Amino acid sequence: MVIDVPSASFGTSDQEYQRGRLLVQGQDQPIMCVAAHPSLPRLAIAGYSGNLHLWDYGSKKVLLLSIFKNLLAHCMAFDPKAQYLGVGFTNGVVKVLDANTLEELQSFRSSNDCVIALTFSHDSSLMAIADAENCVGLFRYTHRGQDPRKPIEWVYIGRNRSHRAPITGIQFGVTPFGATPRLMSVGEDKRLIEYNLVDSEIESGLRLRSAHKITQGAIPTGFTWNPSPVGDDGRQARRAAGAAASPEAPKSSTDVLIIATNEYKVKLFATDSNRQCIQTVLGPTYGGPLNKVMIIAQNVSGGPQQFAIYTTHEKVVGLVKLPLDGNPRKAMGLLAHPMEISSAAVSFDGRFLFTAGGRDCCVNQWAINGDQLRVQDGRPIVDHYIDVIEGGKDGDFMKEIIDYFYYAQIRSQGEETTAKRKIEGKIPFTQVPNLMRALGYYPSEKEIQNMTYEIYTRFGRVIGAEDIYIDFETFIRLYVNHRPVFGINKKNIETAFAAIGADPASGVIDRDTLFDLLRARGEPLHQLEVESCLKSLLGDDVTSVDMLEENITAKAFAENLLGFEDYEESERPLAPEDADEEAEEDDED
Repeated sequence: MVIDVPSASFGTSDQEYQRGRLLVQGQDQPIMCVAAHPSLPRLAIAGYSGNLHLWDYGSKKVLLLSIFKNLLAHCMAFDPKAQYLGVGFTNGVVKVLDANTLEELQSFRSSNDCVIALTFSHDSSLMAIADAENCVGLFRYTHRGQDPRKPIEWVYIGRNRSHRAPITGIQFGVTPFGATPRLMSVGEDKRLIEYNLVDSEIESGLRLRSAHKITQGAIPTGFTWNPSPVGDDGRQARRAAGAAASPEAPKSSTDVLIIATNEYKVKLFATDSNRQCIQTVLGPTYGGPLNKVMIIAQNVSGGPQQFAIYTTHEKVVGLVKLPLDGNPRKAMGLLAHPMEISSAAVSFDGRFLFTAGGRDCCVNQWAINGDQLRVQDGRPIVDHYIDVIEGGKDGDFMKEIIDYFYYAQIRSQGEETTAKRKIEGKIPFTQVPNLMRALGYYPSEKEIQNMTYEIYTRFGRVIGAEDIYIDFETFIRLYVNHRPVFGINKKNIETAFAAIGADPASGVIDRDTLFDLLRARGEPLHQLEVESCLKSLLGDDVTSVDMLEENITAKAFAENLLGFEDYEESERPLAPEDADEEAEEDDED
């Protein structure tokens, strides 16, 4: 704290004169969590000092102070009705406080490990937590012991160890066209879990409804459930193609799951039981992968506009103009703290962002001005995507992309035909996977399925009903959004070999073991596909796996089989030039 006293007070014994005036009352230990009031200009701040401050951020004054003895706060949240403030601590304790007085109403201990996330349902009837033991816990505001004669209070329902790796996000939503709460969580085990809240009772505990693996290699780092669509709905693409939506086209749900990954991608998923990936876009590449995304609405010069506020694990916060479409000019980032960003919150009116810097013991208040995020710069939109391609618009790689795009048009009409060619600047979508591979991006079958769904949905068509032709701009957007931000490097291949059982010391794996895994695991290769790959890579003389060396290392696999001539130097990033070196190191880790 900082206290102002008159200099003359040091020469007097008058205690009242020496009392001074409090200027700043802060916290002397890492600040781990901030929470914004849902209807008033108030901000709750807590951390490892044991103090919880309730600030009026309009007048910059501390309204209330609560002290927790021998407890370190790690997360907290107001309920939507502004009645309660839930606080989670590092020892597994959860306290429910009165949001207006900070008086403690109830206390629970459902875990022996740190509570890392806490959230309320839209109707304030449920509270969920996630802890460092990879468990999700549920509390319900109901009659004690489910006896109508007893008072209504928060009742602990149970917890479920639903993840096999750290939980990166937990969110409540509502059923489509209804108001029944739903609960989902995402973890580093790449699974999206939905919980069965209706059948979860004290006797049975917290039950699962479904589990979906949502990514193949990428690790989820952040999760937000938004009640309205935030992706590109394809109107621009349909106008460019002169196409109207088919009456049988798939309809996107009104809400969407936003999941950020450690590969600098943002994936949008449907909330229905299929968990279909609706869209994949390139996320901001400043400072590291996103770990929190918050959606706000502001009235700007062009009318109401939605924005996404994001934070990274370290240093950077930023703003993205919606809808999400991967356009790098729609995003900005700035250095908010010198070290980690431990927590962030947005004011109820969307005007301010609050960030806590953990060990720097600071909370910053940022004004959000969406009008200053200008996308148009007088150039075609496609040029914004081309800017992040190596060499830019006039680079050699861009010339290769144009050449391959024209060749794909010729190939789609038959390479040996004598008929007059029609070069219309469009290619059938069926040519896109091969075109991607020719440019160095090798999508998996699952990624191709996601691209197919995304394109057909954007054009309002039914998958398989008819062919779709895309222009060069649509292809560039698809390529930039889906390709890896960083290329395959030496460490990636060594890590893959270690994961499938290579010797830890020598890095050697038996040839037959390796190809048995390729035929049986993940997206399995059939024997004919293996033989075709060998011929393509090594020539027509190599017709069988038995013709390869019996023991294979990552280096031999990359150089001798895949033909990576610069294996030792293959660490070249494919990220935008403004992605800093720290982001590259984080991704490689």
